[in-house]
Amino acid sequence: MLIYDSLVTYREFYCHYAQKLLEELNEVVLIVPFYETLGSVREMLSIGHRAIDVEEQENLKNLFIHDSVDEYFGNEIVMDSRKKILNEAIENGKEGFSVVADMGSFFFQRSCQKVVRV
Repeated sequence: MLIYDSLVTYREFYCHYAQKLLEELNEVVLIVPFYETLGSVREMLSIGHRAIDVEEQENLKNLFIHDSVDEYFGNEIVMDSRKKILNEAIENGKEGFSVVADMGSFFFQRSCQKVVRV
């Protein structure tokens, strides 16, 4: 669990972490933001000294960026989505599957008790 004091800190963390996982550790990464749009996450990942070719990584199914509300409160069950990504990672010879998820959607949906059960 990561507790961060600002969006800037969160961005620095997921950009550095995703780059390391993708480029150095051969893992698949799922980023699930709440306080940012999917486009802003893609933009943050693609700029700076730790820039990632986001489009290429998404096309290779190494990087997934899903909306937090859709991921946890949408039609598709969370674990089904993650099992599918995990199975593809195994098939593609990846070393691991990491998730960076902002749980703010549970506060937004007034469903904090669900976090404990997930």
